Amino acid sequence: MKVRAKLAVLDKNFKMAESILLEQGYVDDAIEMYQELHKWDEAIAVAQAKVWKRCCFIELGGVNVCVWGRGGGGGKGHHVA
Repeated sequence: MKVRAKLAVLDKNFKMAESILLEQGYVDDAIEMYQELHKWDEAIAVAQAKVWKRCCFIELGGVNVCVWGRGGGGGKGHHVA
């Protein structure tokens, strides 16, 4: 699955890559993908949608930011430090 997500990124189909990762529960990988692409708004959106009602620290341009989840839940490893 991660190979398919990487291929989608190479095709600049980031939403498809996100969907592939999230379908398999790879929340951290989806957030990290957007961080590596410097797509901060998308990283925050994934964190807010998928983190289970708690603070999730994600790195945005070298600064750790606390993002509060609005629900959703589930996933392999919700915390990004």
